[in-house]
Amino acid sequence: MSKNEIAELYRSRYVYYSEMEANAREKVTLISFLRMGVFLLGLFLSIYAFSKAAWMGAIALAASVTAFLFLLKHFNRLSADAGFYSRMAGINKAEKEALYGNFTPFDGAEGESDAAHDFSADTDIFGNDSLFGMLNRTSTIYGRNRLAQWLKYPLAAEGSLSERQEAVKELSGMLEWRQEFIATGQVNSLEAQDIDDFRQWLEEEGNATGRKLKNTALVILPFLSILSLCLVLAGLAAWQLFATSFLFNLLLVGAGLKKTNRIHRRVTGKNEFLSSAGKLLILTGREDFSSGVFRQMKHDLFSGDIQAGRMMKRLSAITDLFDSRLNMFAGFLLNGLLLWDYQCLRALEKWKSEASGHFPVWLQFIGTTEAYISLANFAFNNGEFAYPEAVNGRLVLKAVSMGHPMIGEETRVCNDIEIAENEIIVITGANMSGKSTFLRTLAINMVLACTGAPVCARTMQFRKMRLFTSMRTSDSLSHGESYFYAELKRLRRLKDLLDGKEDVFFLLDEILKGTNSADKSTGSKLFIARIAGMGATGIIATHDVSLGEMGTNNGGIITNKCFEIEICGEKISFDYKLRNGVTSRMNAALLMKEMGIVD
Repeated sequence: MSKNEIAELYRSRYVYYSEMEANAREKVTLISFLRMGVFLLGLFLSIYAFSKAAWMGAIALAASVTAFLFLLKHFNRLSADAGFYSRMAGINKAEKEALYGNFTPFDGAEGESDAAHDFSADTDIFGNDSLFGMLNRTSTIYGRNRLAQWLKYPLAAEGSLSERQEAVKELSGMLEWRQEFIATGQVNSLEAQDIDDFRQWLEEEGNATGRKLKNTALVILPFLSILSLCLVLAGLAAWQLFATSFLFNLLLVGAGLKKTNRIHRRVTGKNEFLSSAGKLLILTGREDFSSGVFRQMKHDLFSGDIQAGRMMKRLSAITDLFDSRLNMFAGFLLNGLLLWDYQCLRALEKWKSEASGHFPVWLQFIGTTEAYISLANFAFNNGEFAYPEAVNGRLVLKAVSMGHPMIGEETRVCNDIEIAENEIIVITGANMSGKSTFLRTLAINMVLACTGAPVCARTMQFRKMRLFTSMRTSDSLSHGESYFYAELKRLRRLKDLLDGKEDVFFLLDEILKGTNSADKSTGSKLFIARIAGMGATGIIATHDVSLGEMGTNNGGIITNKCFEIEICGEKISFDYKLRNGVTSRMNAALLMKEMGIVD
């Protein structure tokens, strides 16, 4: 589909889900009034019935409570539906805007950018208007972290390239399922501290001492409380009998309140997240995948005795019931009658004994699925992009019509490039001619290629190599580092990688900017000669046309390419096309005149 067709699809889905949300909210309002009516009518009937006879009052109260709970159930279901439709509408609205370059609704993971990393700080991988923001469709911290790891360390991504591409291709054709997965995951995303608290509880050893006696007491004591209440209501026993049983239960609960509160703090407030996680796993279990990656993950999750979706749903129900104690009145009644806190703790311990070892795997699966969904969404939105081919041998990169994926197709300029092992390309060009953008284009497409995503090119072949860049070196006042020293550290890092026989593909932009022109030229030539002698492979962009002299008499190790500009009088134009040879035109003085800086 074309961009306009995809945009129309997102628009129509936005309208559809907006209408569904409005319809659901109308029903929610109606049931709210009905619920209030049932409550008031039930209260009146129950009081009247109790005035006639106790058994009549009990029947009226039971009927009223049943009707109220029935309406409450439908109210909660319709409210959840309305929230789901609202999220689906928001997803499609954001996707339509993202098609035309607005990625502000999506987290760019700015904190992941690291100046010491091999390439992320130089190439707009993280932060505002970044590749991560363009890709990111994750809803949980697990998905966010997994996608960030794939982009920071693309060579470490699990599975072969063909397997990853197969998974991305399959999910790219599953628009409804992808968006349902995203919307379900958006219900309640927990912070890292919340997850750590929960993990600490999972890793705690349960106290087995006296467990059988405790379990027996948790059956007998509530039974005696309910029996005494029934006897009192039937007029067969004095109220003191029930009061004694009720207060005894409360004293038992109070004795263990410190431990109970500590456990509750670690699991409370997570029932929505756990319910959402359970639904995500159930969504996966229902789908019949064809790609090897998802067939294997689904087999690992659903082939054993412990069913991931069912267990997560059960855990969500337990934590929801446990949170009932937060209501003072409900907690008082439930603990006095049923030892509620201990019943919930027992249910949690039973769940933990069965599933705690599987829980981290389930969350990891959700994160991995979200990361794949992000790549698949990118593939769907950019149907004209090609899936690259990984090759062996001397070829490092060969691309036809490669462009920057974050530049709109109406303004994007694409170029061909081919580079072999032990070849260094020196690209010269004037200011603003496109050198830096071209280097970032290469870097981003190499990262996308390794993750299994399509690339912004007509065709691309590449060899999986470690990517290293030096483009945006900056000084550090806190560490007492000058700009020039920071540059030298970066270049030394590249040399160390080459010394260690790392298979590196480097991209350097205007090295040694922090010194004078003559020193820069001499130092750059010495550095290029040194790494060329080490068998390095990569591209260097520079204004220094004297570096073009190295492209002669070197046996083809160093080759020259350039970006040219057109100068007509005092007007400058750029075509951003990569050519062979060394540039012959510079433009600093003309640009300063155009901007009125000099005469």
